[in-house]
Formats: sequence, structure tokens, C-alpha cells
Amino acid sequence: ARRRDTAGIPWGSISDTEYHDALVRMKVLDFLKNPDANRVNVPPAATAAIRLLSRGLVRYPNSRVLLEARADAFIARKWKGDASFALRDIERAMALQPGYGERDLKLIVAFASALHQLQQHESARYLMERHVKGKTFSDTELRGLVHLRGLQESVEAALEERGSGGRGEGSSPFLYDDDNDGEEDEGGE
Repeated sequence: ARRRDTAGIPWGSISDTEYHDALVRMKVLDFLKNPDANRVNVPPAATAAIRLLSRGLVRYPNSRVLLEARADAFIARKWKGDASFALRDIERAMALQPGYGERDLKLIVAFASALHQLQQHESARYLMERHVKGKTFSDTELRGLVHLRGLQESVEAALEERGSGGRGEGSSPFLYDDDNDGEEDEGGE
């Protein structure tokens, strides 16, 4: 592939690796600036972003921004297992800067979205109530509240649909029964 001059940048003066890294950064920045523009083709756009962000994380493994962005891409793609990968990236991002995640609305929304996709609706609701209610946010963070409100409505609808205290029909009673000590009930009661 031949290199082209883009945006007045003289690509001829840099190596192929630097050129490739610059293209990766530009594509990732485009996705991060406007992820909603790709909503028609979310899986292909999110998959491309995940690939690019993963390459970036190989080079910069302790980049909280790249981890958060990849978690967002996993959540947008919604393939089987993506919510778990998103939680892993969120956990790593929070571990890189302890205490920061509790103040970052975008990270809280990503965390709650991943929990919601994993059918952990009560945990998602608790997280949103604990970290969002009664707090003040900047103008940029308030833009994220639009997505948060939609997420809250979706979580509440899922909890209402489940009924019986958030316990779904296919759920294991071992997860919810406080009286169950792990042994089977032999008496049939």
C-alpha cells in the first residue's frame, strides 16, 4: 500500500511503523469523537475499533483512556462475551488510577452497561444509584447522562419484566436463596 499525504503531514519523513501507528491513532480518534455516527453498522465499526485499540494497548498497556475506549467498543458491539471483556477493561482502568473511576461518569455508565448486558440488572441499578444520584457533573459529563437515563430505563424495565424481586425464571435458586447453605433439601419441603 502506498502512503498518501493526508492533512498536510509529510509521511515520507517517517518510518512505516510510525505511519501505521499514526493511522491507527487517527482512526481510533475518529471513532472516539463520534461513536454514534457508526450506529448503523455498530458491529463492524466496534470490531475495527477493538482491533485498533488492542494494538494500541500492546504498545501502551497502562493507558486508561485506551482501556475505557475499548470497553465502550465491546459494549457497543454486544457479541457473546463482550460484556465480560468490557468489565475486565474497566477493572484495569480503575486499578490504574484508584478512586478515579468513582468520579468518572463515562466509566460508571460503561460499568453499568456491561452489568446490564450480563443480566445483572440489580447490580447495575445499585451502581447507578450509588454513584450518580445527588452528584454534580460538568457539561461534558452531562452529555453522557442522556445515555445513562436510557440505560436506567432499560434496567428498570428488565427488573419489572423479571418480577419476583429480580429473580428470573431460569435463574438458579442457589444465587438468591439466603436460607440455602449449599446442601440439597432431602425432606422435600
